[in-house]
Amino acid sequence: MTEIAIGVVGQDRVGVVADVTRIVDGLGLRLTDSTMTLIRGQFAITLICAWPPGRDREPAVVRAALAPLAADGSMTVTVTPLPPEPPVAGTLPYTLTVHGTYHPGTVAALAAVLGRLGINVTDLVSRLSGTFYLVTAEVEVDGEVDLEDVSEQLDELGARLRVEVNLRPGEADVL
Repeated sequence: MTEIAIGVVGQDRVGVVADVTRIVDGLGLRLTDSTMTLIRGQFAITLICAWPPGRDREPAVVRAALAPLAADGSMTVTVTPLPPEPPVAGTLPYTLTVHGTYHPGTVAALAAVLGRLGINVTDLVSRLSGTFYLVTAEVEVDGEVDLEDVSEQLDELGARLRVEVNLRPGEADVL
């Protein structure tokens, strides 16, 4: 089964979800995974869709069908073919929170530490309210990773940025 990622970003308006999903459905695509969110008036949609067996098409067909959404310049649409998803085994879900006074580069510094430790970020949300900054992330930690080392490095990051950093076991998605 061929999968594609569809991204739609732009000025929010009533009906955007209906418009995008109507087009996807009309093409015969199966919507398998999605995330949709509103951030400061901008709506962002990411869809993972699959063609049913025997109905693989070129991404250009999908781009052309979605083009009217971007015709007035208020939206940007991307369509990307996806390789088969590699199996992930031996990872454990964790939730990571960072909170405190906003410092530029907080997410970049956090991502660098996690990347060095081999920890995969599966979802991340950040919010700024005045000078207070909150980052919440869902991460996957390989079962072989030394959690004591992870805690030490996250504590060092928190001290350097003068923020609180907490890592706690999460719950695995169950389908």
